[in-house]
Amino acid sequence: MRKRITLASFFGFASLAFSFSPTLPLYAKNLEVSAYDMGLLLALPALMAMFLRFPASIFSDRFGRKNMMLLGASMFVLAPFILFMTSSYVGILCALAVYGVSIFYMPAALSFINDISQQEDKAESMGNYSSKSGWGRIVSPLLAGGTLSHFSDFDLVFFVSFLLGCVSFLIILTLKEVEVSNKIQYKKQNMLGCLKHIFGKRKILNISVIRAVQGLMLGGILVYFPWYAQDVAGLNGAQIGCLLTLMGVASLIARQWVSHRMKNNNSLIYLTAGMLSFAGSLTLLALTSSFIYLIPIMLVLGISEGISHLATIVYVSKISGKHDFASAIGVMGTLFDGGMLSGRLLPGVLLVLFPVVSPYGLVFGILAGTVGVTGALTQLVLKKD
Repeated sequence: MRKRITLASFFGFASLAFSFSPTLPLYAKNLEVSAYDMGLLLALPALMAMFLRFPASIFSDRFGRKNMMLLGASMFVLAPFILFMTSSYVGILCALAVYGVSIFYMPAALSFINDISQQEDKAESMGNYSSKSGWGRIVSPLLAGGTLSHFSDFDLVFFVSFLLGCVSFLIILTLKEVEVSNKIQYKKQNMLGCLKHIFGKRKILNISVIRAVQGLMLGGILVYFPWYAQDVAGLNGAQIGCLLTLMGVASLIARQWVSHRMKNNNSLIYLTAGMLSFAGSLTLLALTSSFIYLIPIMLVLGISEGISHLATIVYVSKISGKHDFASAIGVMGTLFDGGMLSGRLLPGVLLVLFPVVSPYGLVFGILAGTVGVTGALTQLVLKKD
């Protein structure tokens, strides 16, 4: 059953990524949506995820893994269908709101894998699931960009995304629900008490803020890089998709490679190196408009993101107690969503407030400065923890 869950997630994530990047930023630009409005639009899923992520993990326990996976997968089907049927600002807004609800899929799928795995196999099972299902969102930007470049048809991309979502939904229907052991008493005060307990831990809050900065830079890259690549570098959809795919592949491979070398006591070193490397790469990105030069920059961006992401998770596992890890991950994920929201929204706002000759230089410069300062302070803030 693990293979079917992984396969369903592969198609579900592929459906999501196929519609999102580089498709939606270029689609919004084709509809003459401004940078400010585009930031507002693409910030909506992150805003919804920020508020729904923690309840989603609770609902997975209460209503069942399969049911919540079906709810999330149905959003993978409905959102591209809306985009296929409409071609307006309101249509994009509705589709992105639907994508926001798909956050219910992620904790349910991870919990499902955890439930059906033996204790001694849990780490390997979770690792295999994350890496294999992740390829769905890695290859999709390349395929979506190639489709746009060859056919110049956004409706075709949205239709393919719809079909991928349907495949994911149908695979989930074949799964057999598992009984959730040690069910939590679902009382309002329990959830609030859990949040109060986690937010009272300074170590977890500090690393969660750093994770939020990672979300800021990732959100900004995914939204504004396609426009930069088209307007400044003059790249087509296939080239943009290729660069985003290279970044994703590099991130995935970096996580796998570093996981065999990283230990609890050196995770801060990897985290600092990853953040500073990302800041440097963003600075170079703002100064480059050649496709050839963008290739190594995007590879380094991907490696940096992969290393900093894994180092953050390892550090959380070190500082959180045995019974606090899931809640700590939930809080950290919520702040990460807040960072993604800011990364999609704030650059557009700044471009409206401070119009400059080189708007993308301003965006990438702000992201590089924020990530660089955070990376430089990582050792200082967390070392004593």
